[in-house]
Amino acid sequence: MPMEFRVGKGPHVDLLDQFFGGTPEQLRAAYADALQRVQDEATLGDLVARDAGGKDVPGPMSQLDAGDVEHFKNDWLSRPEVAPVMRQAYRHAIELASNRDIPIPIETFWIVGGEDFEYYISENERQVTVLASIPSDGTVVAGTGRASKRAWIIRAESTPRDDDAVVDQVAGGPAVVRRQVGGPAT
Repeated sequence: MPMEFRVGKGPHVDLLDQFFGGTPEQLRAAYADALQRVQDEATLGDLVARDAGGKDVPGPMSQLDAGDVEHFKNDWLSRPEVAPVMRQAYRHAIELASNRDIPIPIETFWIVGGEDFEYYISENERQVTVLASIPSDGTVVAGTGRASKRAWIIRAESTPRDDDAVVDQVAGGPAVVRRQVGGPAT
C-alpha cells in the first residue's frame, strides 16, 4: 500500500507564520527574539510553558495556553530528536530570512506521513519556506479546521466524499475533487 502524505497547517503553524511575518521592523524584532530562543536548550514543552499566556511574550506567541503546553510536553513533539532538529531548521531559516538588507517572512507547512522527522528549507526573493516532514503515528493531522487560514487539496478521487466539490472528471476515470482541509468552513 502506498504511503499517504498530507500537507497542511495547524494552529501552531499559524502562530509561527504570524510571528515570522509582518513589516521589516517586526521581522527584525521577531528574528532577534527567535534566535535567542533557539539557543535555549530547554525542551519545547518548557519553552511553551514559559510563553503560555505571557504578557511580555512577543506577538502571537502570547496566545499559547495550558493545552498547548500539554501538547508540546506529551505528544509527538516530546520525542528526543524533535527539539534539536527543529532548532537547527529554524536557526537556518531565520538566518536566510534576516541576513539581507530587507528581511523577508518565513512560511511553514507540515507534511505528515513520511518516515523521518526532517525539515526542507527553500528561499526566494519574497520568502523562506519551511516544510516540516513529520512521521505519521496516527496522532498528527496536517490541515485542520482550527487553522485560521483556509486551505484545499485538489486530487483525483474514485469515490468522492460528501464534502468534496467535484470540479472535473478524468475521461473514463475518477473525479477531480476539491476538498477543504484547513481553516474556517466556506
